[in-house]
Amino acid sequence: MRKILTVLLILACVAFCIPAYATTDDVVTVTYESVTTNMTEITFTWTADSDAGTVTSTATSSIDGYIISAITNPGTTAPTASYDIVLNDADGIDVFGGELGDRSATVSEYTRPLIETSTYGDRWVSGILTMVMTHQSVKSATGVLKVYVFNPSIRR
Repeated sequence: MRKILTVLLILACVAFCIPAYATTDDVVTVTYESVTTNMTEITFTWTADSDAGTVTSTATSSIDGYIISAITNPGTTAPTASYDIVLNDADGIDVFGGELGDRSATVSEYTRPLIETSTYGDRWVSGILTMVMTHQSVKSATGVLKVYVFNPSIRR
């Protein structure tokens, strides 16, 4: 009897001490397309998780160039109104300075990087970019983020 109680106690400890891991079924793909000789379009195409509506943070491969602009396009299953995106560089700095916040759930939007309080311009990046989405909770919502990068040294 004592052995059975000991085994049950050990099993209970194992069952309650090991954290449960939730799985997500969200999908984010990153593609690269040459727009001109020196311009690349990086496209993040995303579908939110079907249970929580979350979107996993996703990084690009390493890039060198000036971030020129971005376009967001909500998909056919619209995301939460005023959802937010940040595009962090390798140092964790949002290269758009908050301009990808409060995105529309119904229309495409265009923006440029905010360099200072009211100055917009190109932002140099050398390394990876990581897309992080917050305030999005619509299950299976879809959307696209297109980022345009200019690299003056590319000769194709």
